[in-house]
Amino acid sequence: MKILILKIILFSAGLKYLDMCPLQPRIPTYLFVGGTIGGVTVLHLLWKTRFFKKLQHEDELLDFTNAKSKTVSNTEEAKGFIRMLDCGLLLGGLIWFILGNIWLFSIYEEVHYSQHFLKPHRWCHKTVFLFALFQILQLHVIFGILAFLLLILLIAYVRIKLSL
Repeated sequence: MKILILKIILFSAGLKYLDMCPLQPRIPTYLFVGGTIGGVTVLHLLWKTRFFKKLQHEDELLDFTNAKSKTVSNTEEAKGFIRMLDCGLLLGGLIWFILGNIWLFSIYEEVHYSQHFLKPHRWCHKTVFLFALFQILQLHVIFGILAFLLLILLIAYVRIKLSL
């Protein structure tokens, strides 16, 4: 639930500061769309968990009565749709993350937090920039930890295979 709140904050920050980064106007859009994709993903995961619990309960009832019907084909169609939605959200989120990296780090060294008289379009609101930076760096840390754990599992798997 905390993740959903963070996604709502991302969405809100992007919406509130939509015109507050003329140096790179896509950064508030990145926050807005990223919050939307993240929120939809969290809600989808909650729905999917509830769906599969309900499906498991219905399967137990069908097994109890020995009355398998055409619900199996409907279930397979639903699972296919869920897999497709999972892939779409994952791919969309990954592409949006890559674009956010490009947009944010392209102005990283030249960002000013206040509007200058001589350069009125060379600034970005501090909240927008730092929030986007924090969000992107947070995801880099999470991906790094996951990659490290995957490497450890891979090494353990190879060592076990070699010892057999």
